[in-house]
Amino acid sequence: MLLKEARDGFLFDCECRHLAKGSIRNYRAETKFLMEFLELKQITEVEDVKAHHIRDFMKQKQDSGNTACYVNDILKACKTWFNYLVEEDYIEARRNPAAKVKYLKQPKTIIETFSTQEVKELIHYYSGCDYLEVRNRTIITLLFDTGMRCNEMIMMEPEDIKKDYIVVKHGKGNKERVVPKSPMLSKQLVRYLYVRENYFEGKSNKKNLFLSKTGKPLTDEAVARMLKKAALEVGVSPEVRVSPHTCRHTFAQMPMLDTSKNTDNLDRRFIADLVLQILSYTAQKERENIHKRQEMGIAAAQSKGVKFGRPKAQYPAEWEETYKAWKNGEITATAAMEKMGTKRTTFYKLVKRYEQKEN
Repeated sequence: MLLKEARDGFLFDCECRHLAKGSIRNYRAETKFLMEFLELKQITEVEDVKAHHIRDFMKQKQDSGNTACYVNDILKACKTWFNYLVEEDYIEARRNPAAKVKYLKQPKTIIETFSTQEVKELIHYYSGCDYLEVRNRTIITLLFDTGMRCNEMIMMEPEDIKKDYIVVKHGKGNKERVVPKSPMLSKQLVRYLYVRENYFEGKSNKKNLFLSKTGKPLTDEAVARMLKKAALEVGVSPEVRVSPHTCRHTFAQMPMLDTSKNTDNLDRRFIADLVLQILSYTAQKERENIHKRQEMGIAAAQSKGVKFGRPKAQYPAEWEETYKAWKNGEITATAAMEKMGTKRTTFYKLVKRYEQKEN
């Protein structure tokens, strides 16, 4: 299999799994670095890539002055790529060249987080009544109050907001979870939803909770710019790397966002932490019960003959002829897909099923 086709399939799979745009962008750039290195060595087939090639590639990157952290990020992307090829049976697990390559040793870094005073000032910086001011304050409050990832937040929909918690449908690895919310955040979300509805008045058909002033879904870059502007104005310490992810680290060090005056009261902090855990447990149990009821409903429907999911892909009429031409190198995979009118994912699934049947 050609490296280019393998990389295209991997990136397409990332998009199908709805990975964060930033993750896909990084995978595209970092796997391209490896491909260009291998092409210089006249390696174009996946089966010809060996572990020593990847080690040489890493050494070249390190010798170019890149940090161990940066090189490890590239290696992580390459490992993810080749793991995908193993999962899709394009290569055998024992022939995975990236699996044998170890990460470089790198010094542990201490991430400086926002102080309690800085958190309060950031939240109150956007204090206006117009749509953008209310939206920005809601976003900052949500980041500090829940510790959500930026991508999880911008993918939220109004229906994800429940009475005592928020449903995170687009978590890391496409895992769904629930996070409790404080009364302060609940109040701010109610205010934002009211302002949002009046501002757009049905002009935007986007499902996302947080929208730009033109009604388009927010991007992580826009959130970062908004946060940096507030940090610059309130005078956040220069040692703090201002980003939505630093808000997440700050949340991890705070039992609960507490805006009361008695923040040094240990009993108050203990109770707040305990309440947070109880809310989280209750919300999670409710989600589990919902899933159980769904499973029971699906099982009952299946027992009556109801079928779920997409129908199994069928081989096109000209499959045999086109497959042999592609396998013999007479045409490219792209040309084969166009000839049979199949999408990339369907084509490779049919190839996998056909070759397993032949063996």
